[in-house]
Amino acid sequence: MIYIASDHGGFSQKNMIVSWLTKHGLQVTDLGPTVLDPADDYPQFAKLVADALQKSSPEDKGILFCRSGVGMTIAANKFPKIRAVNALTGALARQSREHTDANVLVLPADVLSEMEMKSIVDIFLQTPFSKEERHVRRLGQIVSFEAKKR
Repeated sequence: MIYIASDHGGFSQKNMIVSWLTKHGLQVTDLGPTVLDPADDYPQFAKLVADALQKSSPEDKGILFCRSGVGMTIAANKFPKIRAVNALTGALARQSREHTDANVLVLPADVLSEMEMKSIVDIFLQTPFSKEERHVRRLGQIVSFEAKKR
């Protein structure tokens, strides 16, 4: 499952990616917004995706959109088990999956074209975590940080 949300700044891009992924037979849950509201707040939508991922299978992914991608990335990363990345290129999307097993892709609506977004999403969803010892070890350290916060 792919959980997707945006604020007003990424509303049209979210709808475009939802439609594109659905046409390609992927399971998508659109967590909103369903109507454009220029006064909405991105942290609420980051929370919806984070909450959904925390209750779902580890193979599931999230995609968030806002104008710069920065606010959504910061908000999403406040939640345990969330590893969100603001990927501006396919290379960054690939590395985020291979090295950090990122489970949330954040896309900046004001920076990327439709074609760039589709390419980055495709790479993010197709790239597996490498499971190399050094990457597993580093993820273990991150998880230990989360455990100390509780």
